[in-house]
Amino acid sequence: MITVIGITNHSEAIIAQYARISRSKKDAKERLNEAISDKYKTQKTIERVLGYGHDNILESVNLILEIEGSRLGLRDILMHRLISPIEMSQRYVKINEKDFYKPKEIKGKAGKLFEKDLELKIKSYYHFYEKLKDFYVHNNMNDKVASGLAKEDARYFLPNYTKTRVQVNANLRNWLYLLSELKSSPLHEHLEIANELEKIIAENFPTAFKVKSKELLTLESEKRLPKLTKNHFDYKVRLFDYLIPSSILEESIPSDRKEELTIFQFELAMSQSATRQFLRHRMQSFMILDESIKDYVLPESFKEANLENDADKIFKEINLNLELAKGIDERIARYMLTNAHKVHSITSLNLRELRKVSALRECLKAQCEIRETVKEMTNTIKRILPSKKDKFGPKCIQLGYCPEKENTCGKLNEVKKEYGII
Repeated sequence: MITVIGITNHSEAIIAQYARISRSKKDAKERLNEAISDKYKTQKTIERVLGYGHDNILESVNLILEIEGSRLGLRDILMHRLISPIEMSQRYVKINEKDFYKPKEIKGKAGKLFEKDLELKIKSYYHFYEKLKDFYVHNNMNDKVASGLAKEDARYFLPNYTKTRVQVNANLRNWLYLLSELKSSPLHEHLEIANELEKIIAENFPTAFKVKSKELLTLESEKRLPKLTKNHFDYKVRLFDYLIPSSILEESIPSDRKEELTIFQFELAMSQSATRQFLRHRMQSFMILDESIKDYVLPESFKEANLENDADKIFKEINLNLELAKGIDERIARYMLTNAHKVHSITSLNLRELRKVSALRECLKAQCEIRETVKEMTNTIKRILPSKKDKFGPKCIQLGYCPEKENTCGKLNEVKKEYGII
């Protein structure tokens, strides 16, 4: 489930030398050599400083892990703000019959429901993949492009129990925080990940873990999962609060920092798929509030290819299975939600980060749903801050040229017209 990719060399010696800088005139090399040669003193330094509550010393070492699990199980890891993750994308990887995780919660009468649900979703994924590929080919796209677009759109039928993998780089302090969260989760999958993670941390950072493991027991609390609802969300974006520095304060702020102090809070209602793409942007605080077991959204291609009615019929059966699963165990229903089902979330992010989100997600090569959502967010801000209207848009608008070279969409002039550049 977890593969160790990299660990900071001489990690505990580095933690100790990092801790000693405030009380030592020795330079970094001297402090490090001393910490490497005297392990007993190193352990005592770590124990003493952590005992004071100075956990920042744990931020001096990093651990890079690759974690395999379900889309649901790894989503909570991706939502942690102070980590650097990257995930296998269903836009580029075609799913086969072996790429599904069976949750430990599936037992007894839930077994037949799970098998029925899995068969329906695999069949739907492949059926619509072929139909959409034919549609794109008939619209004069070559086989490779058509296959890629069909894969993107057919994935809306894939469930949260589809397997995935994420690679995460984080410092020790954040791994310990994540460990406490996983250990308090009601999902068996999270507990399995936590057990493996705990062993890795204990083996590689024994002194730090010995001190912090006592605290982990007190930090653990019952983890609340998002509410499952039958609500329909008739909006994509709602701005519910924002903070703009006052004109007096703004005069004393360096220009490159003003955007970091301008903060927006949005409610978002998107599919599981679009939500997944959005939460990968690190410098935001993101939280999922509700997940609908009734409301879902499909890419525009289903309507364009006259596949919408067929898809709706299948989703009636999918939603019925979700209701049955919710009656057995809500955890099972969470795993059975598809990429198409809508999620109600909130995010808090500053203007600088939103510009980065805009640069990636307003690109014509971004999937339509996420592009429309981010455009609605930035259009909202343009109305509040008209002086910032030229700060948003895909990379080609912000830079004046497309940086993707041979991977460009080839529609630079069209995009410039859309954003009023020409």
